[in-house]
Amino acid sequence: MADLILSERVLENIKKYRNGREIASYGYISAVNKKFKDLGCEINTIFTGNKDLLNEKDMHCVEYQLMKDKRDSYYIIVPLILEDGGTGQRGILEQYGYTELQDYIFIPDTVTIKKCKGKYQDIKGNTVEGKFDANLSVVLYGSNNHVIVEPNVAFRGRLNVELRGNNNYVKIGANSIFDSANEIFLKNDNNVIEIGKKCIFRGNRIGAFCDSYLKISDGCDFGIGTKFMIHDYSKVYFGADCMISWNVVIQTGDGHSFFDVVTKKNINSGKDLRDKEGILYTLILQDHVWIGRDAMIFAGGSKKVEIGAGSIVGARSFVKNSFPNNCSIAGVPAKIIRRNVAWSRKNFSDNIDDCMGYANLTEDKGS
Repeated sequence: MADLILSERVLENIKKYRNGREIASYGYISAVNKKFKDLGCEINTIFTGNKDLLNEKDMHCVEYQLMKDKRDSYYIIVPLILEDGGTGQRGILEQYGYTELQDYIFIPDTVTIKKCKGKYQDIKGNTVEGKFDANLSVVLYGSNNHVIVEPNVAFRGRLNVELRGNNNYVKIGANSIFDSANEIFLKNDNNVIEIGKKCIFRGNRIGAFCDSYLKISDGCDFGIGTKFMIHDYSKVYFGADCMISWNVVIQTGDGHSFFDVVTKKNINSGKDLRDKEGILYTLILQDHVWIGRDAMIFAGGSKKVEIGAGSIVGARSFVKNSFPNNCSIAGVPAKIIRRNVAWSRKNFSDNIDDCMGYANLTEDKGS
């Protein structure tokens, strides 16, 4: 914690609300006193429940209960947020008569929540709803971010959710399963990720960058190493019961800007390329699509890429165009190999009924 950062927001609020009170610390970090010394505000009182610190005569540590009813004397800084997102610390401070911002402030702008008993909410409008205490970590950097974890989600492996912006939304559907190490990373503002019920993730990474939308419907199954790169102003829809193999890449946009050197215009991500709803690229997988290992599904050159229900994408294929239902496609770039096919999750089946209603004739359209 030696690189403790005092953000502009923190400094402005301390200056605004301190009103001549002594600055005291609730909890101890070695970097705190030096930082505040540099600002001409040396911390002389540290409130703590740590017995080892209380026995150190040179530490100026006193029992944290002595904060009670002393709001007129102290403006409290909290240098470390505990794994419940500071819920317990807030509860004690408010029980003792302190109001957030007006009488105390958490120094870190980043909140990491590793346990939740129902709902976490902070002064910046961030909320986390659900019940979890193991293998899920939610990191909140900005404001008005919302994470919902529905009941009975199984975290057999790790899931790290990071929201590095404002006005982002993540919902994880009931009875979903996370095996291995998974990551959901929202880099900027106004991203939405909705994961349906009974989905399975195995060491997957979902990255969303700005004003993007990802919906994964119920019962989708993702193999080891599959990655989502949802670039700015894009929408991605997965229908129900899709099966995605290992190391598949789902990507919208190129990730870097291309320019015409004659016109000097952006030709792959410029504002004038967006539709009337502000969307740049759309990628749709209809229900019950099976994607083979190491394939890439890419919406970038085409404004919209759609794969019809019941279709199969061959291993190591590169899909950049739209295709109809119930066909097998493969190649670089992918093309239709066969029409009027259906697939079943059941291995070595001899009964077409195992295709669960997805055995349909291919519509007469597509590539």
